[in-house]
Amino acid sequence: MPIKLSQLAIFCALVEEGTIYAAAEKMHCVPSNITSRIKDLEYAMRVTLFNREQRKLAITPEGRAFYIKAKQLIEMTKQCQDLFTQPQSVGDLNIGALNIVLEKYIHHQTIQFLKDHPEVQINIHCCSSVPLFEKLLSCEFDLIFVDGIVHHPSLSSRVIIPETLYLVSNYNTLAAFKQNAAQQILFSYGNPSVHHILLKSWLELHKIDFQRQCEIESYSLALDAVQQHIGFTVVPSPFLTEAINRHLHCIELHDIASCDISIAWKRSNASRLVQLFREIF
Repeated sequence: MPIKLSQLAIFCALVEEGTIYAAAEKMHCVPSNITSRIKDLEYAMRVTLFNREQRKLAITPEGRAFYIKAKQLIEMTKQCQDLFTQPQSVGDLNIGALNIVLEKYIHHQTIQFLKDHPEVQINIHCCSSVPLFEKLLSCEFDLIFVDGIVHHPSLSSRVIIPETLYLVSNYNTLAAFKQNAAQQILFSYGNPSVHHILLKSWLELHKIDFQRQCEIESYSLALDAVQQHIGFTVVPSPFLTEAINRHLHCIELHDIASCDISIAWKRSNASRLVQLFREIF
């Protein structure tokens, strides 16, 4: 027979008040209800919790041990009941993001959110676009930050930051780049990634070939390689200044699909905390 929380509450009241009548008054019930509930509890536990002598009850050693555990459970239940009655938001928020999004776009807002909501725990994990969508759809993430337009019937999204991609090389014109690209290495930021896909599409559109491809998940390292005149890369706008300071030539890619930064979440997610976090962007 399963134990009910109401039985534990009556048991604790009886231990604390000392008599059936006092416990009944505390629990707002008749004394016979106290008696029957305690008997049911002893039957379910297969143990004597109280010794009975001349209509008096005395707690047994087993009852004392049980009281400690029962009291803890009652207090934990009260904490659970009160968890969402406090004015502060409470929750454990799992967020997925591209590494560049975390480092360049959302860190200030996230830190401020933690300051404003001291009872909220935020867990942020970085990975590429495909795993981000997979983990969002499997509910491992509550929301994600990705580049590009989100198209999925189960997801809602909105663009939070416009983004631009730049071709970075040692050639000051597109014509000069086209003439020399076949001898150059393409340094791409991981595969698959939206930036990589957009660049490959752009190269195919302009019928530009390259020598080979190297995947480097560091824009700064890729720019180091370009600076050594061995290849080219594509960077988002946060790295444009660094590329220019290295005296590299940057060409904005116009004829490509959107690479704007979007926040995405499942349409079925009714969490108030997820909504609050979305609203800061």
